[in-house]
Amino acid sequence: MVRRLHNSNEDDKKYEGKEGLNSPHNLAVTTFLVKEIAAIGEHPSDMIRAACVGYYETIRRNYTLSLPENKEKKEKEKKEKRLRSRRKRLLDVRSEVVQTEEEEGIWAGVTQELMSDEEDSSSNGMAVWLVKPPVFRSQQLSDLCSALQTRLEADPKYLAANRKPRLRVEGTQSDRDLPRVYDPDRAAVHFTPGSAPRPAVRPCLTTISANNNNRSSTSNRTPPPRRPTGRSLAFQSEDSPSRALEGYNVASFVDEDFLSDMDDNSLTPL
Repeated sequence: MVRRLHNSNEDDKKYEGKEGLNSPHNLAVTTFLVKEIAAIGEHPSDMIRAACVGYYETIRRNYTLSLPENKEKKEKEKKEKRLRSRRKRLLDVRSEVVQTEEEEGIWAGVTQELMSDEEDSSSNGMAVWLVKPPVFRSQQLSDLCSALQTRLEADPKYLAANRKPRLRVEGTQSDRDLPRVYDPDRAAVHFTPGSAPRPAVRPCLTTISANNNNRSSTSNRTPPPRRPTGRSLAFQSEDSPSRALEGYNVASFVDEDFLSDMDDNSLTPL
């Protein structure tokens, strides 16, 4: 909604990427967008303002990438975005033609990072896909990807959706980075030996090494100590209208049964 309203406005009510978010112009744009969208009554102002900030960051980033000194970085990011989109497409269409239980067992949990890169190239004057499989993908998964791709290219529905399919030409292996995290239960099937990503560390666990040996054990973090139960009392007197028990300016705690048995009215529950 923020993007649609922003792009339908005149230039004087659009963010300037070359200016900071808190510049007078951009502050006026944010105020206008929040007011207009809040009038609809579907979203609170804080949520609208957060969406405005997020959209400004997009405009700011696009402006930064448009600068001459960032031309190479912009082209690199555009290429990486295209490759991610194509890997996602490969994963989706191949998942539709998995058939046997054995194939399902291998394919389960696979992610787009394990699909091949399809780069634009040409061969004999024709546009082709230059296919670069990831170097860390297991041979078992590579064989299954090849079988699924062959099955796709023989599927009339797939051919109808791709009226001018490109020829796929095998290239060198892609040397892109490993995924940051991956399911450790599936990594042994999907990655070559020794190349699987490290599993994510489970939260709230700490490894403690024993003294003078190499053994280690994992234990939960000790929760912070809890204050004792009871009721806080203050000592009342003419000399000192509010003095804590035992002469300290710190509340003390006693059991409620002890309080109920006392007849001294100088003890007042806080």
